[in-house]
Amino acid sequence: MKRLAILMTGMGFLAGCGAPAPVPADHEATGEPVYPRSAISNPGVLRVAGLIRDLALRERTTAGAELFSACDILPPAKSVLPYGVGQYEQQLRLPVILTTSPAWDKVSAESRRVALAGFREAAERFTADVPELKGATITVVNSRGWQIAWLNGTAHDGRMFLGDE
Repeated sequence: MKRLAILMTGMGFLAGCGAPAPVPADHEATGEPVYPRSAISNPGVLRVAGLIRDLALRERTTAGAELFSACDILPPAKSVLPYGVGQYEQQLRLPVILTTSPAWDKVSAESRRVALAGFREAAERFTADVPELKGATITVVNSRGWQIAWLNGTAHDGRMFLGDE
């Protein structure tokens, strides 16, 4: 029994020993993206992403404060429509993540709805220029990363944000 224990310990020790894993090359040194799939390669989508980002960062409150501190746009992804999960209920959409600024909390709920509805309509106009895209999926998060809203389109009952009654 002692021999078996010694043998198992020795094999465990040998399994953990070996050459260290190669360190990946620094992406800045090669100029290649770290995650190539996360890059937008379609020139039309890239142009639309730039327009949407510029629009988001220009959004202001009536007092002139910026409404969003950041706008991140991911490569197009299939989004499941709210009424199903099957193959036919998916659309290729442009994911847009808006991070609110401190001024967001000072704006009334109705002003937030109006601003986001206007932004969504403009994003829909921009994405209409790229035939394969069916629109934008907009996610609004606060500076701590907590999701506030997620929408493909405006709800029929007027609610847009989590917590709306």
